[in-house]
Amino acid sequence: MREKVSRGRFFEDFRLGQELIHATPRTVTQGDAALYLGLYGSRFATNSSEVFARRLGFCGAPLDDFLVFHLVFGRTVPDVSRNGVSNLGYADGRFGVPVYPGDTLSATSRVIGLRENRSGETGIVYVRSRGINQDGDPVVEFARWVMVRKRDREAQAPEPVVPELRESVPVEDLVVPEGLAVRDYDTGMSGSVHFWDDYSPGERLDHIGAFDECADGKPFTGAAVLLRDDEVLGDVYQAAGEIARTCGLERGVRQSLASAVGRDEV
Repeated sequence: MREKVSRGRFFEDFRLGQELIHATPRTVTQGDAALYLGLYGSRFATNSSEVFARRLGFCGAPLDDFLVFHLVFGRTVPDVSRNGVSNLGYADGRFGVPVYPGDTLSATSRVIGLRENRSGETGIVYVRSRGINQDGDPVVEFARWVMVRKRDREAQAPEPVVPELRESVPVEDLVVPEGLAVRDYDTGMSGSVHFWDDYSPGERLDHIGAFDECADGKPFTGAAVLLRDDEVLGDVYQAAGEIARTCGLERGVRQSLASAVGRDEV
């Protein structure tokens, strides 16, 4: 009898140029936006306030771009990285049209590179993934490469193909939301008076945290990632792969993000 439970693709199951149509389309709701906002504490006014967003020309408060990314990424996991060992990198990422509660997202991926590792037990799969809404408009596109286990170490490997990926996205490829009216941007409501041209390459920004104090009395300029939050959002994204479910547990219940959250480099 044919096995009816999918165990995901192993390295030898991928083919260069292969097109993957991912299940399952996901209709996003106001609940998704509220949960994401509550767990991450984002203070971007455009994603937090319907009134603020409409004044800028949006139809309402759009979903946070990274929530959109994670939801599309979650579509790809069962087909690309269910048997993944590690996510190795991302490139050429760009966001498309804004996503609002009520939109339905779906995703496809194309295999753009394959390379077996020297051990013969794993290989690297390069894909370009694309998320669209119910009207077929692109909402996010990105390339990523992931280390995937082989089902059979003796399986013949394909000729190695490593794609050339751009180091940055050209300005002309970036999507500016239609009708955007930045002249009406309210710096008082946004919480910052600084604009794009106020920043310089190499400038370092120290974010003062108000969460706690360290034993030495100095302010703790970071945040903590709780395992329960990671598990909840993993279910929201429907990203049920081995990387998320096993490596995540080994990272421990609490991680300090003092170096990542407490200081950014432009």
